[in-house]
Amino acid sequence: MSHYAIVNENEKFFLNLCGHYSLVDDAMDATVWDDPNHKEMWFYLHELKASTNRNWYVIDLDKPLQAMIAGQAHVDESEDARTFDCVLTGTIDNVEKTITVRKETFNEFYKGKKFIPDRIWVTHLLLKGTTKYILIAETKDGYFRYKNSVRDLSDTNEKMWLW
Repeated sequence: MSHYAIVNENEKFFLNLCGHYSLVDDAMDATVWDDPNHKEMWFYLHELKASTNRNWYVIDLDKPLQAMIAGQAHVDESEDARTFDCVLTGTIDNVEKTITVRKETFNEFYKGKKFIPDRIWVTHLLLKGTTKYILIAETKDGYFRYKNSVRDLSDTNEKMWLW
C-alpha cells in the first residue's frame, strides 16, 4: 500500500491542523493519505493552490527519493477523485447528478474571460467536522469546480465567477 502527501515547489509538506495548516520539512511529520483518490487530499491540494498561488503536488511517498526529486513521484488527479454527487442550486426541486469535473478549475479554463456558467451545482465534503461546499459550474465545455470552497452557500452570487 502506498502513502501520499502534498508538497509544494519548495519541498515543504502539508500538515493538516484541524482545518488550519502548517508546513513541515519532513514527510514523516506531514499529513498522509493511503488512497490516491482520497477526495479530502485533492480538496486540500486545490485549496492550497488557490490560496497561495504556488505550485503544489501530490506525491507517492513510497517512491525512491530520486524519483521525488525528479518529479517522477507526482500523482495525477484521477477521474474517481474528480467525481462528485451534486445537487443543482437555485431550484426548489431536488435535482441530483453524479458529475466528473475537469482537472482545471473554472478560473483556469476561462482565465481572462468574463463568463458566467449555465448552471451551478454544489457538492460538499465533511472535513474534521466542518462542511466545505464545492461549487461546480456547468458550461458547454464541461463541468469545472470553482477555485475555492465556500463555507456558506448564502455567500455565493454570479459575480464570484467573473475573475
